[in-house]
Amino acid sequence: MVRMLLSQALVVGALVVYASFFEWTLHRFLMHRVLLIAFPFRTHTLTHHRNFRSDASYHLRPNQSQESLTFAWWNAPLLIALHIPVLWGVEILSGVPVLGAGVATLGVYYFLYEYGHWCMHVPEKRWIERTRVFRWLDAHHRGHHRLHAKNLNVVFPLADCVFRTRQHFEWEREEGSPGRGTA
Repeated sequence: MVRMLLSQALVVGALVVYASFFEWTLHRFLMHRVLLIAFPFRTHTLTHHRNFRSDASYHLRPNQSQESLTFAWWNAPLLIALHIPVLWGVEILSGVPVLGAGVATLGVYYFLYEYGHWCMHVPEKRWIERTRVFRWLDAHHRGHHRLHAKNLNVVFPLADCVFRTRQHFEWEREEGSPGRGTA
C-alpha cells in the first residue's frame, strides 16, 4: 500500500513537471506561431493578446466579450486524450498504475491553467487572488502580455526557468490587492 501511494505521488510529481514543459511548448510553438495549424495562433495571439495587453486592458472591461479568455470547450478533452496512449503504455510496460493518476493530474493542471488565467484577467478579489503565489504568477503572466516570447507558463513556470524565458516583473504588495502586477 505504501509503495503504491509512493509510486502514485511520483507519477503526479513527474507529470506536473512534464505539464510545465508541455504548456511551455504548446504556448510557444502553437499559440504564438503558425506551425501545424493556424487555429491556436489565431485565437491566442491574434485575438487574446489583441484584447488583453499588459496595460489597463489586461483586465476584462465592462461589455467586453469573455470569449477569448479561455480555450475552446474541446481543448481539455483533446489534450488529455492525446496523452492517454502514452500513459497507458507506461502503465503496461512498468506495471505501475499511471493512467488514472496521469489523467487526473493533467485534468487538474488544465483546470488550474484555465481558472488561474481567468482570475488574472477577471479579478474579483477572490481569496486566491490575495495569495503571494497568485500575485507572483499574475505579474509573471502580465509580463507575458508585455513580451510575448517571455513567461510562457501560467501555472508552474519551471520550463520558463529552464529555457531562460522567464522575465522578472514586479507585483503589487498592497494588502487587499487583487494581484495586478506592474510591468
